[in-house]
Amino acid sequence: MSRAGRKPEEWSSAALFRTFGLGFPEYFFYLVLHASRRRDAGLAREMEAFGLTLPKWRALAVIRRLGTCTMTELAHLSPVDRTTLTRTVDLLVEDGMVERSTSPTDRRRVLLTLHQRGYDIIEKARAGNRDFSARALAGIPEDQRETAMAVLQRVVENLIEDDEIAYGVLTYRATISETA
Repeated sequence: MSRAGRKPEEWSSAALFRTFGLGFPEYFFYLVLHASRRRDAGLAREMEAFGLTLPKWRALAVIRRLGTCTMTELAHLSPVDRTTLTRTVDLLVEDGMVERSTSPTDRRRVLLTLHQRGYDIIEKARAGNRDFSARALAGIPEDQRETAMAVLQRVVENLIEDDEIAYGVLTYRATISETA
């Protein structure tokens, strides 16, 4: 069926429940999962042009945002599992994009910062991400974007039990203690 022939009333919670037995919560997360997977696949293709994998992009983006961060902060703010993240950081260090150092106040803490090469690449890749994201959100009015963002923020807040981690994720800030 062409997009023009689709009828949004067929996608309502009531219609989906009658047809498939899916209520709002199940269908909402079904759509979030599909949107996320398709965005990841498209963004991965976009990042290839900059020589980046999706985990590398995500790690570089967080380190750029924070300036300097720990592995714990990086793990909380990037949606990459810890094992993949460790391997990714190792590769970014090998590629000369990230520097790993020890905290001068606590030798147990590893600090990550961008080298100039990493900064140059992430700046170019950010433009690619903005263009890709704009295409994904095309045709959605600003008020609906704001409503969707508020709903997703509340869902994230509901799913993260630790208030400090939730605040860090929602504000994209390094407010996360090493013990969190």
